[in-house]
Amino acid sequence: MFLKKTKKLETQIDEYLDLVIKGGLIFKLGIKCYLDNQMESFEDHLKDLRKVEETADDLRRNIEIKLYTRTLIPESRGDVLGLMESCDKVLNITAET
Repeated sequence: MFLKKTKKLETQIDEYLDLVIKGGLIFKLGIKCYLDNQMESFEDHLKDLRKVEETADDLRRNIEIKLYTRTLIPESRGDVLGLMESCDKVLNITAET
């Protein structure tokens, strides 16, 4: 049972990192549209980026709660939280830019 919970948490962390990567790709496409003066496409990418950022924030909070309440990987908890916080900052900056 412990391994099953740990595996689920690992899967959620992978999903979170995938969202960060997806956000970066959407940001890149949005900037290209902006530079090509395709404002409608730019606005669409901006909306998509905000949705990804919101989803990632929700998932990050869920992961943090599990890390603190279940202490599934105590020896790595600080590292995981630090990495997620840094990724969150990157995603927030792209959504605000």
